[in-house]
Amino acid sequence: MLEERVRELCYQEKWEEAVHAAETAVSKAREAGKVEADTVGELALSLEVKGDLLRRMGRHEEALADYREGLAILGEGEEFREQVA
Repeated sequence: MLEERVRELCYQEKWEEAVHAAETAVSKAREAGKVEADTVGELALSLEVKGDLLRRMGRHEEALADYREGLAILGEGEEFREQVA
């Protein structure tokens, strides 16, 4: 859902609205994560979508920070590090 919304806003060249939608999704996922542990994947996905958007906008450092946070959230497990290597 979030990815589709962000994609549509990008298509319409509404970049700041797309960033706002992604940031809102990340915030909501963070709050949900405080209540339910199984929303970790949702937060990581929200960070990935936001990172993709920021990368597309040329905001590479911010995108990299979101990608790193998402990977850290998903697990400090080796399988995730291997996927990015």
